[in-house]
Parts: sequence; C-alpha cells; structure tokens
Amino acid sequence: MDALRCDPEAFGSTFDAEDAQPLTWFSDRIRGSDVFGALHDAALVGIATLLILKEPKEAHKVLMAKDLRPAASGQRAMESA
Repeated sequence: MDALRCDPEAFGSTFDAEDAQPLTWFSDRIRGSDVFGALHDAALVGIATLLILKEPKEAHKVLMAKDLRPAASGQRAMESA
C-alpha cells in the first residue's frame, strides 16, 4: 500500500480503491503466488510477486510485480543471491 501511495502512476488501481478492501481480499489475491521480500538491516525495503495465472486461456502468462523503497535504490537489494 505504501508503494501505491508513493508511486500511484506505477499501478493500475488507486490507493483509495485498494485501501477500501479488507485484508482477506489481498490474501485471497496472492494465494498461490510467490512473494519475495528484500531486507536491509532487518527492514523490508522491497517486494517482488510472481503470479502464474491458472485460467485455461491465460495459463501461459506470468505476471510479476516489484517495488523497492527509494532509500534502497542502488543497494542491489532486488538482485538474486
């Protein structure tokens, strides 16, 4: 939500629309996804979500979302180990 609030142009929704949703809406949405976090000094500074769609016409598509806090930019936090 912080990423949506700070960088609304990067998303297809609005903060107000997403903020109105209950937490269960988000958990249902990412169920079956892989969500990764980037940590720096035990603080979450970035996230990446990989979602493989299950609908027959979309099963070949993969959606990935990522966000990195500006303070972590240039710190290589989103590189794979």
